[in-house]
Amino acid sequence: MEATGPLDPGWGAAVRALPPGPDGGAADLPDPDDAVGAGLLARAITDARRTDGRPSPSGRTVPSWPRAWQQFDAALRRHSVVLPAAARIGIAVGVGVGIGQALGLGHAYWVGLTAAAVLQGSNLAVTRGRMLHRMAGTVVGVGLTFAVLGWGPPVWLVVLVVVAAQFVVDLVIPVHYGLAVTGITVLALGLFHLGAPAADVHSALVARLVDTVIGAVLALVLRRVLWPRATVTWLPQRQARVVRAARDVLAAAWSADRERLPQRRHALQTELAALRAVHTDALGDTGTWGDAGDADRQGPHRRDPRRGAERADTAWPASAAAEELGFLALALPRDRPPPPPVAARTFLDHLDELEAALSAARPAPARSPGLPDHPRTAAAAAALTAAVGETRT
Repeated sequence: MEATGPLDPGWGAAVRALPPGPDGGAADLPDPDDAVGAGLLARAITDARRTDGRPSPSGRTVPSWPRAWQQFDAALRRHSVVLPAAARIGIAVGVGVGIGQALGLGHAYWVGLTAAAVLQGSNLAVTRGRMLHRMAGTVVGVGLTFAVLGWGPPVWLVVLVVVAAQFVVDLVIPVHYGLAVTGITVLALGLFHLGAPAADVHSALVARLVDTVIGAVLALVLRRVLWPRATVTWLPQRQARVVRAARDVLAAAWSADRERLPQRRHALQTELAALRAVHTDALGDTGTWGDAGDADRQGPHRRDPRRGAERADTAWPASAAAEELGFLALALPRDRPPPPPVAARTFLDHLDELEAALSAARPAPARSPGLPDHPRTAAAAAALTAAVGETRT
C-alpha cells in the first residue's frame, strides 16, 4: 500500500499459495523478483503455517480476577482517578441536599440524586452532555406524566404506565441517556403518586423540574472546580503502564519459558484499553474536544490556551506511540526468532528507562537502540522516545 508503483505479481502468487495444496501439503512458494520482499513474505507465510491450529501453551489464558485488596490498593494510589470521582459525587450529594433543604424544597434529595447521576460522566464533555440530557429528558417526562396523571386516572392505569416506563428505561438507557431520563422521570413520579395518592400532583411535577435543574447545574459546576486536572495528571502513569506491559510481553516472547505469555498479553490488552479511555477523558476534561469521536481529527493539532488542555494535547504523540508499541508486542508472531540476546537486553533496558521517565518524570533517554529483525518495534520505541523527550522540554 505504501509502494509508489505496482507490486510484483509474485507477491500475489505467494499469498495465494498459502492454503494447502491438493494433496494436503503446503504448496511451493513462488518467489517474487524482489529478493528482500520475497524473504519477508516467505517468513510471514511460514509463521502463519506454524501457528495455524496450534493450541495454547497453557490451559488458562486469562488471569484470575484481581482480589478485593488489590483493587482497593490500585484505587487509593496517588494518581488514581477513583478518589477524585468518588469525592466529587459525595460532595455533590451533600451540597445538593443542603441546598434543597435551605430552599425549603419538599424533595431535597432529588437535587443530590440528580447531581450524582450527572457526575457519572467520565469527563467534563460527557458530564456536560449528561446535564443537557437530564434536563431535556426531565422536561419531556414531566409533560408526559402530567398528561397521564393530570386528570386523575385509576390506579390500574398508573401501574401500567409505570411498567411501560420501566420497560422503556431498560430498553434505551444503553443507547441514549436523554430518552432514558424521560422514562425515569415518568417512573419516579408514577411511583410517587402510587405511594402518596393524596399528594398534589402539580406540586410534585414542579418540584421535579426545579430539583433537576438545580442538581444538574450543581454537578457541572463541581465537575469544573473540583480536581479538574486529575485525569490529565494521571495520564503519564497510564502511558508508563502500557510501556511496562509491552516490555513484559516482549521479554516473555523472547525467553525460553513462555508459559506466562498469554497472561501478559491479556494484561497488555487491558492497559491499552485503559490508556485510550484515560486519554479521551483527559482531552474531554480540558475541552480539547467535546466528543470522543473527534479525537483523531483534533488530537494532534488543536491548541487550547489553558494549561490542562495543552498538557493533554502535547501528550497525544506519547500515547499514540505507546499504543503502537503495545499493539506490535501483541502481534508478535509466536515463532518469530528473537533478536540477539545483547540487543534484546539493551532494548528491554531502554523500555525500562522510558517507563521511569513517564512514571517518575525523569529525563527521557537520549536515543532508542535498534532491534535486529524487528524494525517496526524499534521504530515505535524511537517515536515514543522522541515524544517523551518533547514533553520534558
